[in-house]
Amino acid sequence: MRGKQRFLLDGTVFLCGAVVLILEILGSRLLAPFFGSTIFVWSSLIAVTMLALAAGYSLGGRLADRADPLPSLYRLLVVAGWLILLVPFLRLGVLPAASRLGLRAGALTAALLLVGPPLTLLGCVAPLAAKAAVADLGTLGTRVGGLYALSTFGSLAGALVAGFVLIPGVGVRRVLFISAFLCFLPALGFWIMSRFRGRMAWLALASAGILLCLAGAARGDRLPAQRGEWILLEKADTLYAEAKVTQFRTARVLLLDGTMQTGLELASGGPLFSYACGVTGLLLASKPEARRVLLVGLGGGVLAGMLAKQGMKVSAVEIDPVVARLARERFGLSPDVPVTIGDGRIFLAGSAPAVYDAVIMDAYAGEAPPAHLFTVESVRLVARALKPDGVGLANLICEPGGRLAQAAGATLSSVFPWVTAYAMDAADVSNVIFVFGDRPRSLTRIPELPVLPMVAAQAKGLLDRRVALGGSGARPLTDDYNPMETLGLKARERMRRNVLAILPAWLLLE
Repeated sequence: MRGKQRFLLDGTVFLCGAVVLILEILGSRLLAPFFGSTIFVWSSLIAVTMLALAAGYSLGGRLADRADPLPSLYRLLVVAGWLILLVPFLRLGVLPAASRLGLRAGALTAALLLVGPPLTLLGCVAPLAAKAAVADLGTLGTRVGGLYALSTFGSLAGALVAGFVLIPGVGVRRVLFISAFLCFLPALGFWIMSRFRGRMAWLALASAGILLCLAGAARGDRLPAQRGEWILLEKADTLYAEAKVTQFRTARVLLLDGTMQTGLELASGGPLFSYACGVTGLLLASKPEARRVLLVGLGGGVLAGMLAKQGMKVSAVEIDPVVARLARERFGLSPDVPVTIGDGRIFLAGSAPAVYDAVIMDAYAGEAPPAHLFTVESVRLVARALKPDGVGLANLICEPGGRLAQAAGATLSSVFPWVTAYAMDAADVSNVIFVFGDRPRSLTRIPELPVLPMVAAQAKGLLDRRVALGGSGARPLTDDYNPMETLGLKARERMRRNVLAILPAWLLLE
């Protein structure tokens, strides 16, 4: 093999290795609007990637033995590039249909249909490249080993660049165009080097694909987008989630990975969702003298704003700087509320002991809290941060009498002598607010708050919906044992159904 051909083949193997990992990581954002970023999504993506590569290795090996490997390799890359370009259109139908199968089967089906086909063709590259590269059996091991090393280094580069630069920097759609471009480019180079002999159709397909990728990548965002009374005000792909700010009439909502995180009623400036009123009311009922409060998980800042209006000095910890910016710019969070950008548990571990009158755990990644914030080890850090006689509160969406609520109660009870919980409504899945501390407190009345009548009514009846804790077999959650996603599966699926019933599909897919 001549020097230029060898350089092109090595570059092709490297780029294809990069595209494999880019697609795998990008898959989490493709599925997030309907399935979140749960362990089920990642397990599905990893399983589909391994299955597709195995199928590709087998198919590529057979093709390598039947035909000239180089033309076959680059034809497959052109097809893979066009399959990647089809993904944005395919997901419009695939995601809504797959969501009817539930979180686990739905995520697996969607991953298989969206990224499985191009990954299978990319898996064909390794055996075809090995067959083309080896002219001397005496150097077989060295050459094949080198090709697999190049592919692995490409995957390493793809993983780092996709997660650290491309997805948060340019967005999901542009990353798809970039991935397809990386498939078309070496194919175009191969046919140019081959002097176009009998391959004009494939050359045209590769050229058209490159032009489409360049046009798509250069295309600006179309926001704001509006259909009917729904409007998408802003969209951002962050290091942690796909964030969207949407509005319906006077209701403004923050979506993270397709789930509603914060709601603001613009006319009154009050919360759209009752849990913010419930948390504020329970804090005032359990510790009316609380002044210094730590909020772990800012979201849109509506809860922080409510607490500040009650005369409390609120500090917040938010891991996502984009979410913190949206809280200021889109949801009116006061500059008087300081926000630390960082992980809540790391912040608690580094904070001085006995600082806060109250600590509120309200961090969510999609439709559930990050698991590492809801363990015995994390709760001990909350206890360390509280002043003597301080109180803690935690917001958890779950079945009020279900296994996750019982496990959360057992986790909190392993650190605090007094733990109680209340459901925001009588539904089988609800916001359950835990209140805990070093001594029992008598909660007799939720104070009146200036909020929407519907929100106020839910908060007023909160003390009548006490959740029975201490169920038999409840096991505390720890860093070693923490099946939160499995225990809360029903709640997650119910939340996803509620979102699909409220929000138009175009808004999730935009």
